[in-house]
Amino acid sequence: MDDFRKSIWIMGQSLDIPIMAFLGYLLFNSTGQQPAIGALVGTLFGTFLLWISILATEGVFKKSKNRIDVRTVKSKNWKT
Repeated sequence: MDDFRKSIWIMGQSLDIPIMAFLGYLLFNSTGQQPAIGALVGTLFGTFLLWISILATEGVFKKSKNRIDVRTVKSKNWKT
């Protein structure tokens, strides 16, 4: 994915925050609780989703090929 497409996709992902805030507001308002707390919870959850999607886009969660697994080192009796 080129940089322009990636930046547009990330900007689109930022809509998670207001959407989750609105859903939290509606959910807490319909259950009779404080809607402001629901909006806060929704905002925090939307921020968490945004960070997860950005980190996944950047490939942070991919396993590195250069990484040595500790179990492999111990099973082959290599010096650590």
